[in-house]
Amino acid sequence: YIYIYIHIYIHTHTHTMSSTKMNHLNSYSLLPLLPCILSYCLLYKMVDVNILSLTPLTILMSLPFTIISFIILYDDGTTSTTIKEMPTLRPVRLIELYKLCGPPVDVPERYVVGCMGDLREAKRRHAKTIKWRKEEEIDDILKKPHPKLQKIKERYPHYYSGRSKQGSIVYYEECCNIDVPGLEADNTTVDDLVWHYLWSTEFCFNVLNSSDPSPDLTKTVTVFDVSGVGLSALTGVVMDFMKRTTALMQDHYPERSEAIYVVNAPKWFLAVWAVVKVFINENTQRKVRILAPGRKTLEGLMERVEIGQILEKYG
Repeated sequence: YIYIYIHIYIHTHTHTMSSTKMNHLNSYSLLPLLPCILSYCLLYKMVDVNILSLTPLTILMSLPFTIISFIILYDDGTTSTTIKEMPTLRPVRLIELYKLCGPPVDVPERYVVGCMGDLREAKRRHAKTIKWRKEEEIDDILKKPHPKLQKIKERYPHYYSGRSKQGSIVYYEECCNIDVPGLEADNTTVDDLVWHYLWSTEFCFNVLNSSDPSPDLTKTVTVFDVSGVGLSALTGVVMDFMKRTTALMQDHYPERSEAIYVVNAPKWFLAVWAVVKVFINENTQRKVRILAPGRKTLEGLMERVEIGQILEKYG
């Protein structure tokens, strides 16, 4: 695999391989593997030793074939290239190899992308999510009764409306208009709000997007309306709720956001964002736009959403 990856990298990133050399690549790229296979088959039958002890011998036997294949690959008979004339190769990142060769079969693509091509971290996070979903019974969350649904919707303004230009569902949340006293009067706790948020998220990806041909790649455009926000909203129940849901989305729903807009933001909100963003991964940070009230909010939303799909309250 490493040998083939090197050839793919050279071909795609140096743009110096001619069609003749490309034919050589197709014909000879597996040449060094032949002595490995033959030596294992023959020597294992002839010599009564552990098969692992034959590894150094097969490497030595494959070395001449490797050298020959490289000579064939880089010499198409038309030019003579010295080492000094060879282009400088930049280091290849795992994410580039991933894009060329595809993700591991047991890890969803969005985990690999979310981990910047770190396959080991992607596997770890995916395993963590599988365990979490099982422990919290997330796969069955939509089958469970939700007696506080209507009350929460009345006290906590949030809704899905329209789609982006890329087909993502647009989600609106007036996070600073949560009626905390009303929720407390209804005996609704932060745990109830977090559970409802997960219920709503699963509803979006499994019901609203049930016809999507690639449901695991489905994304949303999120619009956080912070009009009327005060410093008091950055503490207590609202902040606790936002911190917990943000952590859950980052840990267990990677690469589910096409874009995140914070609209109707006062000027001082940028200072708050400068502090908060250190707790958010780089991929998500790049998707966030802070938009001032009025025309700036409408123009920002129109980057991703057609004017006919934007709520009238935003222009």
